[in-house]
Amino acid sequence: FENNFNYKSPAVITPGVGNVLVDGSDIAIFTYGPIFTSIISKIISENLLPNISIKLIIMPWLNLVDNAWLIGETKNIENILVIDNHYKHGGVGMNISNALLESSQNKKFINLALEVVPECGTNEEVLKFHGLDQEAIIKTIKKDFNL
Repeated sequence: FENNFNYKSPAVITPGVGNVLVDGSDIAIFTYGPIFTSIISKIISENLLPNISIKLIIMPWLNLVDNAWLIGETKNIENILVIDNHYKHGGVGMNISNALLESSQNKKFINLALEVVPECGTNEEVLKFHGLDQEAIIKTIKKDFNL
């Protein structure tokens, strides 16, 4: 998997704070790890969602979200998509959802993640089976966010 952007590590690592890889205004996508970072990077760099401005945020913290930072990063964005590469329960999506609820921000929020024991196969086969592949992510953004 590849990342199509020049990523610069932050000078200071702050607990609960993610790294903005690409700035955008229509939807904020939070994820982590090489697989989903690569998939979303490809969607952006190959313009597979034309006329949709995507903010890509990589979360190095799966169990901690800085609420003030999150509010600042999403204050002008109505659509939030979190993609976990494991179970939904206990994932970063649950933490981001809770932080948004506590802040009383009215956002359209979707968390894509595993909800059952994963199937066996290659990365691509497993992602496709569970609706977490590139095609399914694009469909979710277009259909469920009405973008």
